[in-house]
Parts: sequence; structure tokens; C-alpha cells
Amino acid sequence: MAMDIDINELMYQKCPYDEDQAILLVDLETESAPATDEAGNLQYYCLAGKHVFSIDEDGEAV
Repeated sequence: MAMDIDINELMYQKCPYDEDQAILLVDLETESAPATDEAGNLQYYCLAGKHVFSIDEDGEAV
């Protein structure tokens, strides 16, 4: 069974700190796999605050 994944939902998130748009970071070695923190959470770059934050599997900032 295939899951419908909205790529925009993964690619963009609202920064929990600046309330602005953030974009999913990509692993530099593969240039396609999402970057993750030590716990395997997706990492995002906040365009306004110019900082990185992680989102867990429940969609919460960690």
C-alpha cells in the first residue's frame, strides 16, 4: 500500500522559534536524502532566523 506524502509538507515547516518559513536540509553527500540529527529527526533551516532546528516524527520541534 502506497502512502500519499505531500512533499511540500516535508520540504517546508514553520519555525517554532521565529514563526517564519523553514526549509528541509539535504545531506550533502547524497544530495537527496534529508539531513537528520543524532536521533534521526529531520532538520530544517529557518530563513528568517538563520538557524537549524529538528522536527520529530510527531511534527514537534526538538
